[in-house]
Amino acid sequence: MRGKIGEIKQLFKSALFIWIKNPLLTNSNGFYSVKASNVINAGAQHLQEINQIAGLAPTDGIFDVQANPDRQQRDTVLRNALVLIKSGPMKGLKGTVLSANETQACVQVHCKYQRAMIDRQNIELVCGNRAGMIIQ
Repeated sequence: MRGKIGEIKQLFKSALFIWIKNPLLTNSNGFYSVKASNVINAGAQHLQEINQIAGLAPTDGIFDVQANPDRQQRDTVLRNALVLIKSGPMKGLKGTVLSANETQACVQVHCKYQRAMIDRQNIELVCGNRAGMIIQ
Protein backbone atom coordinates (compact mmCIF):
# COMPACT_ATOMS: atom_id res chain seq x y z
CA MET A 1 0.00 0.00 0.00
CA ARG A 2 3.06 2.27 0.00
CA GLY A 3 2.52 5.39 -2.09
CA LYS A 4 -1.26 5.02 -2.32
CA ILE A 5 -3.47 8.05 -1.67
CA GLY A 6 -6.55 7.50 0.45
CA GLU A 7 -9.19 9.30 2.46
CA ILE A 8 -9.42 8.98 6.25
CA LYS A 9 -12.91 7.76 7.09
CA GLN A 10 -12.49 7.02 10.82
CA LEU A 11 -9.92 7.59 13.55
CA PHE A 12 -9.52 5.54 16.73
CA LYS A 13 -6.61 6.28 19.09
CA SER A 14 -3.55 5.65 16.88
CA ALA A 15 -5.35 3.62 14.18
CA LEU A 16 -6.68 5.16 11.00
CA PHE A 17 -9.31 3.56 8.80
CA ILE A 18 -8.46 4.65 5.28
CA TRP A 19 -10.55 4.29 2.14
CA ILE A 20 -8.59 3.90 -1.07
CA LYS A 21 -10.72 4.17 -4.19
CA ASN A 22 -9.27 1.67 -6.62
CA PRO A 23 -11.11 -0.96 -8.70
CA LEU A 24 -8.29 -3.47 -8.09
CA LEU A 25 -8.84 -3.42 -4.31
CA THR A 26 -12.08 -5.42 -4.17
CA ASN A 27 -11.32 -7.75 -1.23
CA SER A 28 -11.99 -5.10 1.41
CA ASN A 29 -13.97 -2.57 -0.66
CA GLY A 30 -10.97 -0.26 -0.35
CA PHE A 31 -10.96 0.05 3.48
CA TYR A 32 -7.69 -0.50 5.33
CA SER A 33 -6.54 -0.02 8.90
CA VAL A 34 -3.08 1.50 9.40
CA LYS A 35 -1.12 3.10 12.22
CA ALA A 36 -1.15 6.89 12.29
CA SER A 37 2.66 6.98 12.35
CA ASN A 38 2.78 5.22 8.94
CA VAL A 39 0.72 7.88 7.14
CA ILE A 40 1.72 11.23 5.67
CA ASN A 41 -0.92 13.97 5.60
CA ALA A 42 -1.20 15.23 2.04
CA GLY A 43 -4.03 17.69 2.73
CA ALA A 44 -1.99 20.90 2.67
CA GLN A 45 -0.31 20.01 -0.61
CA HIS A 46 -3.67 19.14 -2.15
CA LEU A 47 -5.15 22.48 -1.03
CA GLN A 48 -2.17 24.34 -2.47
CA GLU A 49 -2.65 22.68 -5.88
CA ILE A 50 -6.40 23.37 -5.90
CA ASN A 51 -5.84 27.02 -4.90
CA GLN A 52 -3.30 27.43 -7.73
CA ILE A 53 -5.77 26.00 -10.25
CA ALA A 54 -8.53 28.30 -8.96
CA GLY A 55 -6.22 31.33 -8.98
CA LEU A 56 -6.33 31.81 -5.21
CA ALA A 57 -2.64 31.12 -4.55
CA PRO A 58 -0.60 34.05 -3.19
CA THR A 59 1.70 35.77 -5.67
CA ASP A 60 4.65 36.33 -3.32
CA GLY A 61 5.41 32.60 -2.95
CA ILE A 62 4.36 32.30 0.70
CA PHE A 63 2.10 29.29 1.22
CA ASP A 64 -1.30 30.32 2.53
CA VAL A 65 -4.10 27.75 2.91
CA GLN A 66 -7.47 29.04 1.74
CA ALA A 67 -9.86 26.13 1.97
CA ASN A 68 -13.13 27.84 1.09
CA PRO A 69 -13.24 31.63 0.72
CA ASP A 70 -17.05 31.60 0.19
CA ARG A 71 -17.78 30.03 3.59
CA GLN A 72 -20.24 32.01 5.67
CA GLN A 73 -18.87 33.42 8.90
CA ARG A 74 -20.75 33.22 12.18
CA ASP A 75 -21.80 36.48 13.79
CA THR A 76 -20.72 36.32 17.45
CA VAL A 77 -21.99 39.84 18.26
CA LEU A 78 -25.63 38.85 17.77
CA ARG A 79 -25.34 35.67 19.83
CA ASN A 80 -27.46 35.59 23.06
CA ALA A 81 -29.20 38.81 22.05
CA LEU A 82 -32.94 39.28 22.63
CA VAL A 83 -34.72 39.88 19.32
CA LEU A 84 -38.24 40.57 18.08
CA ILE A 85 -39.50 38.75 14.99
CA LYS A 86 -40.92 41.32 12.55
CA SER A 87 -42.57 39.12 9.91
CA GLY A 88 -43.56 35.57 9.07
CA PRO A 89 -45.68 33.05 10.98
CA MET A 90 -43.98 33.99 14.29
CA LYS A 91 -44.43 37.75 13.90
CA GLY A 92 -44.42 39.63 17.19
CA LEU A 93 -42.72 36.87 19.23
CA LYS A 94 -39.47 37.39 21.11
CA GLY A 95 -36.56 35.03 21.23
CA THR A 96 -32.86 34.61 21.90
CA VAL A 97 -30.36 34.24 19.06
CA LEU A 98 -28.46 30.95 19.33
CA SER A 99 -26.29 31.43 16.24
CA ALA A 100 -26.24 33.70 13.22
CA ASN A 101 -24.47 34.22 9.91
CA GLU A 102 -24.75 36.89 7.21
CA THR A 103 -28.20 35.83 5.99
CA GLN A 104 -29.99 33.86 8.73
CA ALA A 105 -30.22 33.54 12.49
CA CYS A 106 -31.22 30.54 14.58
CA VAL A 107 -33.64 31.91 17.19
CA GLN A 108 -34.95 30.16 20.31
CA VAL A 109 -38.55 31.43 20.51
CA HIS A 110 -39.46 31.96 24.18
CA CYS A 111 -43.21 31.32 24.30
CA LYS A 112 -43.17 28.29 21.98
CA TYR A 113 -39.86 26.85 23.24
CA GLN A 114 -38.71 25.92 19.75
CA ARG A 115 -35.89 26.86 17.42
CA ALA A 116 -36.49 28.57 14.11
CA MET A 117 -34.21 29.71 11.28
CA ILE A 118 -35.21 33.29 10.43
CA ASP A 119 -33.79 35.71 7.88
CA ARG A 120 -31.70 38.50 9.45
CA GLN A 121 -33.89 41.15 7.82
CA ASN A 122 -36.95 39.78 9.66
CA ILE A 123 -35.57 40.23 13.18
CA GLU A 124 -35.06 43.38 15.21
CA LEU A 125 -32.61 43.69 18.09
CA VAL A 126 -34.44 44.44 21.35
CA CYS A 127 -31.65 43.86 23.85
CA GLY A 128 -28.03 43.12 23.04
CA ASN A 129 -25.37 41.59 25.25
CA ARG A 130 -24.40 44.95 26.75
CA ALA A 131 -27.37 47.15 25.89
CA GLY A 132 -30.41 47.86 28.04
CA MET A 133 -34.03 47.46 27.05
CA ILE A 134 -35.31 49.77 24.33
CA ILE A 135 -38.64 51.41 25.21
CA GLN A 136 -40.78 52.33 22.24
